[in-house]
Amino acid sequence: MKAIILEDEPAATENLQLILTEVAPEIELVGSFDSVRAAEAWLAEQPMPDLIFSDIQLADGLAFHLFERQKIDCPLIFITAFDEYAIRAFELNSISYLLKPVRPAEVQKALQKLRKSQGIPPTADLYGQLHRWIQEERGTHYRQSFLVRYRDQYLPVAVEDFAYFYIDNELVFGQTKEVGIRYLIDQKLEELEQQLAPNNFFRANRQLVVARNAIHRLKQHTHGRLQLFLEPAPPEMPLVSKAKAGALKQWLDR
Repeated sequence: MKAIILEDEPAATENLQLILTEVAPEIELVGSFDSVRAAEAWLAEQPMPDLIFSDIQLADGLAFHLFERQKIDCPLIFITAFDEYAIRAFELNSISYLLKPVRPAEVQKALQKLRKSQGIPPTADLYGQLHRWIQEERGTHYRQSFLVRYRDQYLPVAVEDFAYFYIDNELVFGQTKEVGIRYLIDQKLEELEQQLAPNNFFRANRQLVVARNAIHRLKQHTHGRLQLFLEPAPPEMPLVSKAKAGALKQWLDR
């Protein structure tokens, strides 16, 4: 059985590869892609694989855009960070999914579910329905505020008061628009990304989710990457990969 992975986080791709080697050695991985554009180009030139593992959010957009444009004649197993609306949609439509961080037992369970369904792929129309349903549901349920701890108190802080969220020494912090004021956020960055309105926040890299109005300017860097200048300035100047640079420019230019 030949399979491909659509995932824009290298660590997540590597983790899934290791798990498949352990629990499903019959699966041969023939490619991994971090963007809709790269996956579309590969599928246009290569035979359809027997199975696709796909994250929902790729470097240049939602995977649904690929599945709605490209005829997919093989089953899919979706991969997602916690998103109750996506999970509910998949469960209602009996679609297999894996919840990040992916674990061996869950991979086995998803593969068993796939075998019981005889590997019948959903139609492009169903992908479109799932896409619209998830977007509509999430659109009215984005996080509005955080209850953060400050000394011996808990403070409600509105989402619009944050300039960006970032990882520092394996902890997630929310930097407010006021210089020097940040709060520890008791969630993973992947979870936050799913809870924040995509019109206002962008996952710039593995360590950073940034608000639109916190980006002061962009500067071309080496190898097609972009350097971000933020206000307030972060401890280190963040870089955006070549794969995500185009998506970031489009996001800012609308």
